[in-house]
Amino acid sequence: MLLCRERYDFTIFHLYELQNENPPSVAAKELIQILQNRGHILSIEQEQDAFEIWLSIDEEAFAYYLFACDDWVIEC
Repeated sequence: MLLCRERYDFTIFHLYELQNENPPSVAAKELIQILQNRGHILSIEQEQDAFEIWLSIDEEAFAYYLFACDDWVIEC
């Protein structure tokens, strides 16, 4: 999940292993495009269980977090 609490902005990524030869590569490309569409990427730093990403949007900085949220998904 990519999450910014201040902007109530979130995106969930689901990696399809059967459809894509290299799901992490596809997800990384999609992530960069999503971030660039939202604003200017200031930094991307790896934390313990997440990535902290700072974006400049309309000259204001916002923190986004990219983290695994597999436990939040209920498959029926």
